[in-house]
Amino acid sequence: MVISTTLLTAGLVKKGLLLLLLNPNLVPERKKYEDWLDNDGFKLDHSKDSTRSHLFKELDRLKNKYRIDWDGEWTYENGISKMVLPKSEDGRELSPGEIKMALESLELQIEKVRLMIEHEYSVIRNHHKPTGVYYIVVRSYWLNRNGNKFKKFNKNIGAEEKVLVNGEVPKFKIDEAKQEIDSMMWNHYKDEYGIK
Repeated sequence: MVISTTLLTAGLVKKGLLLLLLNPNLVPERKKYEDWLDNDGFKLDHSKDSTRSHLFKELDRLKNKYRIDWDGEWTYENGISKMVLPKSEDGRELSPGEIKMALESLELQIEKVRLMIEHEYSVIRNHHKPTGVYYIVVRSYWLNRNGNKFKKFNKNIGAEEKVLVNGEVPKFKIDEAKQEIDSMMWNHYKDEYGIK
């Protein structure tokens, strides 16, 4: 009798936590997250840029995973539909809190891919104090675990006196540096998420 009461109580607790998880105050409503998934917020159309095709492929993969994780999977047993909760790598069902954290982590991952598709670059003049030389550096940003941007990627173009032409940094030099930063970002992303 104790075992069946414990199982019943555990089942009710899990069901209660799931209802708590589905509370619209804790997790965005379906329409809201669908709008967020469908609107990447890009200022330009990058879909025809072949250098970003791998990023769009990754973005689509993550969006599909998000939709599956959000909606859950349903099975039918003895004519009764039942939601199958996502499982951890060791095969145990995730708690509603763990599901919420997993979705938030996936949201951040989606935002990082969006950032790689369309991100800001800044070209700065950096002073190397020991030598007194000024260098031209291209910088870009990454997202921390709270989703805030921070400076992460830098490509030194070279000493200012050797780089500038008529007081300007040649566009091809900036474009080369941007391509290297794009590559750095993709490699960092793959390392961060264990992608081969």
